[in-house]
Amino acid sequence: MKTIHDPIEDDYVPVDDKSNTSTEQEVKRNPDGTFAKGTYPATGFHTNPERRHNGSWHKENTPRYWLETMMEMSEGELQRIYDDESQPFFKRKLAKCIKDGEWKEIKEMIQEVYGKMPEMQITVEADDETKEEASKIIRGFALP
Repeated sequence: MKTIHDPIEDDYVPVDDKSNTSTEQEVKRNPDGTFAKGTYPATGFHTNPERRHNGSWHKENTPRYWLETMMEMSEGELQRIYDDESQPFFKRKLAKCIKDGEWKEIKEMIQEVYGKMPEMQITVEADDETKEEASKIIRGFALP
């Protein structure tokens, strides 16, 4: 019979060997719960190194990069990207929208990449006389 440290009771609790079949090795831990020196968890990168990502990140693979790059392309370059079936759908769709001037879709893509502009409210303190003059000017421009 094995014993497992119960952090709530702060004591060792006996456990039947057959109930702990998920791990074959006993993992030693420090009092604070971290792994003791020289012990490793039952699973992780040391047992499955193929699951570790190499961490590579390339800005050329991001929608923001292609949006900014395609906005500077000529119509012929955009047409070549759109006609190339090997290009990803996003690049082809973006090239077509920019080339055809479908501004609603371009605006949606820009908002997807950069996010929406926060709405701002500007307050200006003024005396009563200035407020009246300002409201006349604002009514002339904003309200017919």
